[in-house]
Amino acid sequence: MLTQQKLKELVVYCPERGGLFWLNPTGSKAKPGNRIGAKTHEGYRQTSLFYVQYKEHRLVWLYHNGCFPKHEIDHINGVRDDNRIENLRECTSAQNKQNLRVCTKRNDSTKILGVHQQISKSNSYTARISVNGKNLYLGSFKTKEEASEAYIAAKRKYHQFGRL
Repeated sequence: MLTQQKLKELVVYCPERGGLFWLNPTGSKAKPGNRIGAKTHEGYRQTSLFYVQYKEHRLVWLYHNGCFPKHEIDHINGVRDDNRIENLRECTSAQNKQNLRVCTKRNDSTKILGVHQQISKSNSYTARISVNGKNLYLGSFKTKEEASEAYIAAKRKYHQFGRL
């Protein structure tokens, strides 16, 4: 099990760049001073230590707090490789999803978060938001912009972790 002490023997945290940099690299390709790991296709930085894969933001959390987070880590500004400690906060999965800024694949009809096109009803648009695991219907609207405004208002009201 990786500990804070062992991690601090291997890497140093740079608050300006928000990342971890090698002091004593574990691999043959890594050099002292290089940033650990590489960016994944999802935009997170990830590395392998002692044959275990870690996301850099979880290692930054361990580096500062002495333990791994019990739940997930949210990047407050939404930038997945911005691992400055002040940009990270522990949260539940539901809270982490409140910080989504783009729509999911299920909602690709409008490409707008929380807005769905209703083809069967004269091309109207509906807005919905998830609150405590339940979908809350916000109404039907003539334009996707009106539906988006309703969604944004609800997001400000119900999602404490949401950022727009």
